[in-house]
Amino acid sequence: MLQSYDSNRKIIQKRAINKLKSLLRNYDGLFNTIEVKQFVDGLKKKEEENDLHTSTHWNMTVTYTVVVQKDLQKNKNLLKELHNKVSRFILIN
Repeated sequence: MLQSYDSNRKIIQKRAINKLKSLLRNYDGLFNTIEVKQFVDGLKKKEEENDLHTSTHWNMTVTYTVVVQKDLQKNKNLLKELHNKVSRFILIN
């Protein structure tokens, strides 16, 4: 009985090894189909679009930040000027 089990186990292992070898031989062929290439190309295109979107978003953010900083500096200068005028007006009167 033990010999029969050992023999069956070897047969199963041999079949599994042969099946694995067959799968590995066909592996490259499975992934070189037109559908897979189209799928990969679609993923690449989406990635490029996402990169472009992200880049555009960052450029807009940087531009907006620069504009806000310029406006803030203008406002600070105007407030300083107004404060100086009010201070001089109070001193004169």
